[in-house]
Amino acid sequence: MEKFFKRKSTFGDSSNQSSPEVSSARPRIEVDIDELEVDPGKRKNIYEYHINDRDIVQRRYLQMGPCQPKNHVFPSRVITGVNRRFNPKWFEDHSNWLEYSVSEDAAYCLCCYLFKDESSGQQAGGESLVTEGFNNWKKGSEKLRGHVGNHNSVHARNVQTCRDLMTQEQHLQVCVSKHSEQSKQDYRVRLTSSVKCIRLLLRQGLAFRGNDESYDSLNRGNFLKLLKFLADNNEDVGRVVMRNAPENHQMTSPYIQKDIVNAIASETTEMIINDLGGELFGIIVDESRDISVKEQMIVFIRYVNSKFQEYEAKAMMEQVICEMLIDSISADTIETGIGLNQEVVLQRPGDTRWGSHYGALVSILKLFSPVIDVLDELRQDPKQRLEAFRVLKNILCFDFVFFLHLMKDVLEITNDLSQALQRKDQNIVNAMRLVDVSKQRLQMMRDDGWEALKREVSLFCNKNAIYIPNMDEVYVVPGRPRRNVEERTHLHRYRVERFCVVLDLQLQELNNRFNEKNTELLLCVACFDPRNSFAMFDKDKLIRLAQFYPNNFSDIELELLDNQLQSYFIDVSSDPAFSKLDGIDELAQKRVETRRRLDYTLVYLLLKLSLILPVATASVERAFSAMKLIKTSLRNRMSDDFLHDCLVPYVENDVFDQVSNEAILQRFQKMRERRGVLSRTSS
Repeated sequence: MEKFFKRKSTFGDSSNQSSPEVSSARPRIEVDIDELEVDPGKRKNIYEYHINDRDIVQRRYLQMGPCQPKNHVFPSRVITGVNRRFNPKWFEDHSNWLEYSVSEDAAYCLCCYLFKDESSGQQAGGESLVTEGFNNWKKGSEKLRGHVGNHNSVHARNVQTCRDLMTQEQHLQVCVSKHSEQSKQDYRVRLTSSVKCIRLLLRQGLAFRGNDESYDSLNRGNFLKLLKFLADNNEDVGRVVMRNAPENHQMTSPYIQKDIVNAIASETTEMIINDLGGELFGIIVDESRDISVKEQMIVFIRYVNSKFQEYEAKAMMEQVICEMLIDSISADTIETGIGLNQEVVLQRPGDTRWGSHYGALVSILKLFSPVIDVLDELRQDPKQRLEAFRVLKNILCFDFVFFLHLMKDVLEITNDLSQALQRKDQNIVNAMRLVDVSKQRLQMMRDDGWEALKREVSLFCNKNAIYIPNMDEVYVVPGRPRRNVEERTHLHRYRVERFCVVLDLQLQELNNRFNEKNTELLLCVACFDPRNSFAMFDKDKLIRLAQFYPNNFSDIELELLDNQLQSYFIDVSSDPAFSKLDGIDELAQKRVETRRRLDYTLVYLLLKLSLILPVATASVERAFSAMKLIKTSLRNRMSDDFLHDCLVPYVENDVFDQVSNEAILQRFQKMRERRGVLSRTSS
């Protein structure tokens, strides 16, 4: 009968019953724990997550900690006739659970949001600190103390639940299973061995896995090979890893490897954030394509820490080229001498260093004849005949030779500037001087350089038997009809549409990047230069520098800065300890060593703002170079998250070296439920 009739519930209409577990009947939506909402005023109810996802979400929120924007300018509003606002001191009094929503201007409780039972009773300020948000700042201290309550309050139980979730010994799975001290110690040794191997691979930028990861394979990955080497040379490790470990608990699977890498990246990032603290910082953002032709963006943070330190081809082709070079040297067509012709190869232009483009063009010009001969040889190969013919046709034309010489001359002018801006220890004054020199030379080339370029291109074409078009003839686009087409000569096409346009674009780019305001800003910063007994010091320019930061220097503070700069100059210029400094960074460190950073507070602030200016892009380019070493053609399927986790310790290797294995182990354990339990450290 139940097949045809629906059984009537004896407990009334279920639609009127509210249960916090109702979300378990909903379709499960995958949760990205890295995209969880940080602002407590914008979060969705914890019971809206699927019941199987809540543990992961709760654990992630506890790892991130309460949202406490301590440097936020909290807005004030009138309450009972008095302007009142959120008191940042409350963060210190309730550091482990109090949150503030910038969007709602309200306070929340993280622990009660994560674990409060919807069927439980109310307590003082309870619901307002979970869903609605508390913003009656007049009674803030009283309400917060009332929310905490006694040791048996709802809030106290929720706080204890948070501690239990992050303490593995309290988990039911751990309590039920029997873990001896020896098994805990074995697990620690096994996990520590995996961490040590992964640290070395990350430090060197090496791949983890191989083609065949089976035990008898001769082509196992670097991780398993390194772990086996460690086991063979350490009896304590060899006793608990690989075949001597339980088959379901060897701590070598790809998922375990990725979790350890993520823990290492998180610890490295957290150490940088802790070093940054609440200090000012600058941001450099750039993008480049990886080996999978996917755009990757990198964000660099430039800041000053508490110590006032800145923190920021084919073998056949090569053989043929060598033979051609020998013939050329014998015929005296290539200059020889001590130190010459030591490295004459075709350079590959890089996406991150513009100096490589200039080197590539120069090498093509030097090896043009051998390259042509190599392409002629490749035309005899049936597999490469069509590609070689296409390349040869494109090279042996006037257009290619013209642009080759034009871009070589343009990049030659800006090469010194590019090299100066890519140095970490670059001098701002010299860089600005090179900017002016580059602008002047480009303008001179545009005004008077056409004839010299045309003569140079003509000589090159005559030497290599390349057809030179008559500049006075009308240019006809190949394959296009001549009707209704504006007639223009070859001279107009090459001089106006090519030569002038390229130089105008280069000048426009330099003017946009180094406009009058930016140049003035950098020249003002150079007045802090301590070289030659502070010969560059200019009080008026430093005050002008402070005017670029109206949010940091008020009108009254500008007047005080004027007086402090005068005293500062007399102080440092007469002190022998500041006489041999080389750069603004050394000046800042010396002020910390001599405990003078608090003597002139406004000068200290201005100096800090000068140090975080993102002038050079060398660090960003090095990071992109590192990306090309990590994500190679053999590792082109690497996910973005794993690429990020591998890049952080590789790029920030000095910080990575300071991260302890114990910190990595603890973070790894807290990421999710683990079968093993770590033994207590001997310390």
